[in-house]
Amino acid sequence: PGLGFDIHTFREDQMILRRIAIELRDQNWVTVIIELLVVVVGIFLGLQADAWNEARNDRQKEQFHLGQLMTDAELNASELGDLAAHHARLAEGLTFAIGALKRGQLKPDETERFKSAVLTMFQYPPALINTGAYDALLQSGDFSTIRDPDLRLKLVSLNSFFEKVPERIDKLTDGLSASDILSDDLAYAIPHPSGRGIEWQVDFEGLRDHPGALGFLSTNRRNHSIVSDVYAYGQRESEELGKYIAEASGAQE
Repeated sequence: PGLGFDIHTFREDQMILRRIAIELRDQNWVTVIIELLVVVVGIFLGLQADAWNEARNDRQKEQFHLGQLMTDAELNASELGDLAAHHARLAEGLTFAIGALKRGQLKPDETERFKSAVLTMFQYPPALINTGAYDALLQSGDFSTIRDPDLRLKLVSLNSFFEKVPERIDKLTDGLSASDILSDDLAYAIPHPSGRGIEWQVDFEGLRDHPGALGFLSTNRRNHSIVSDVYAYGQRESEELGKYIAEASGAQE
């Protein structure tokens, strides 16, 4: 197959060349020209067959990679959507907590909400972004099999964004620690009323009177809002990529 060595073809070519040599010796030019044309046409058809076979293999590789890329895009859209919603909730909770501190008081039914907002402000779950299909596409050397230049650009751009996400979040949270504001006096554990485990408490009055509390909560609210926007952008781009791949795959079938 392809341009590999074929003993039968080789022998046939040798026979044709021998005949041409005899015809040249006998100066039978018409026969020479005809047999040369047969050789040229045979080579051309062989090259065309190889090119067609290679193109068919590339199309099969492209469809395989497109399927894998679409799966990753769908998983990433779901993962990043959940994370965007998570950080949006934390930002909303901190907005409430800041408002309560500014008011200087909590209503009886606001205690648990305030406590939850303060105790969860350092929840930054890792983003489990799937890039296996893109990595495999590069490592296999099959990137050129993706015919659509816009799709190639989208893949490179989105994966470059994914690579920078952890670094950007680390910069936002660098140097921030719960111990900076939540000392043992302001956040502490007590035995759970059920007798099993512990229950965390937050000293509202202590935070209200702490000179750095409002600024610290405001910084964390800003961080969660930014992270939520980052993940929301990744979600939208992943959804758009999935739709684009689906359209590209349908158009090529």
